[in-house]
Amino acid sequence: MKYLVVILITFIAILIYIQCVKLNSKIIEKDSNLFRKRRATYINGRGKFKTLPIKYKINEEVNKTFTKEALKIVEYESCITFKEVKQLNEAGLEFVESDDHYFADSVGTFSINEPLKVGFLKEPSILGIALHEILHALGLFHQHQRPDRNDYIIINKINIHEKYLYTFRSSWSSTLETYGIKYDYGSILHYERDEGCKEDIEDCITIKTKIEHYLYSIGQSIYPSFLDIKLLNKRYCNNKCKDTPKLHCYFGGYPNPKKCDECKCPTFYEPPFCKFVKNSFPECGKKINKATRNIKTLKMKGVHDCHYIIRAKKNEIVEMTIKEAYSELTFICSPGSGLNIKFLKNKALSPACFCGKTTNYTIKSEGREVVLRFVGKRSNDSFELEYKSIKNYPYIL
Repeated sequence: MKYLVVILITFIAILIYIQCVKLNSKIIEKDSNLFRKRRATYINGRGKFKTLPIKYKINEEVNKTFTKEALKIVEYESCITFKEVKQLNEAGLEFVESDDHYFADSVGTFSINEPLKVGFLKEPSILGIALHEILHALGLFHQHQRPDRNDYIIINKINIHEKYLYTFRSSWSSTLETYGIKYDYGSILHYERDEGCKEDIEDCITIKTKIEHYLYSIGQSIYPSFLDIKLLNKRYCNNKCKDTPKLHCYFGGYPNPKKCDECKCPTFYEPPFCKFVKNSFPECGKKINKATRNIKTLKMKGVHDCHYIIRAKKNEIVEMTIKEAYSELTFICSPGSGLNIKFLKNKALSPACFCGKTTNYTIKSEGREVVLRFVGKRSNDSFELEYKSIKNYPYIL
């Protein structure tokens, strides 16, 4: 009798083991398929909606006004158009209710017979989060998964919860099309610094920027960056202006696919050719400030929107110190609030953003010119910055 019990227990244990192996295999297969699916969309032309307008359906549980507002932003910024339909049994977007998070079923579309599902919360949230998922659905990938990401960020895997690790994998260069667009810390498709953190780690950082000035700028959720939109337009609208006279756009600008005789310009710069930084109201003071070896001061306080240029002599760079800056503190500092600084040579890149209280913080420019914007939204918002020119040393990340 004792032996029969032992045999029975052993048999049950074997059955449980087999079921666990099968279950684990399914989980691994599911995660693996998800990753392959995402990675495949990176190839130029794959995962792309072939015809415009892109048809979409909004299920009854989803807020129509919120969803249409997000789609209108995509239409405003690109040549892409959308058409709402009541029934959708072909390629398109179907907006469905999600209980706890926003999602897109895949990065890009892979079926001509069924729509790609995009999940929205029942109650409207932050518009930028909805745009994040719509851009995925249109075929744009996460910034931190680019194959060159190790040149710009450090992934602290030890701080990441195991179930989120797959979302931090980088893609292969052979499966990714960037159209020559540089890595952008300010992308709406970039994870924030504590994304996927284990719950028991205080002040946890999973993504560290190699340019430290951008640490509090990653993870934007308000509006797509200039380079997000440029990538979208390269993917869908690259041929819109091919039959018009060639347009020379400065600072990474490009022909506007909706108005081919005008450039679409990086933040801080104005059309038609992106050659000049936007003008400000007279109370902002002088726009162009010459940096010399003597320390100079630039400051502003109150409710203002001001653009400034600090320019050193040829073969010199700008060293600036934020003596004091005050604005509303948010977990992620955003463009269009507080102090935004473009100190790299490539002015198409998003600015480093500073919010809350910043004191005695020094930045050295990569080239001879710095462009900055101060947006004060309250009477006590302010900044005071000291600057001077110094010898041009090689820029080190």
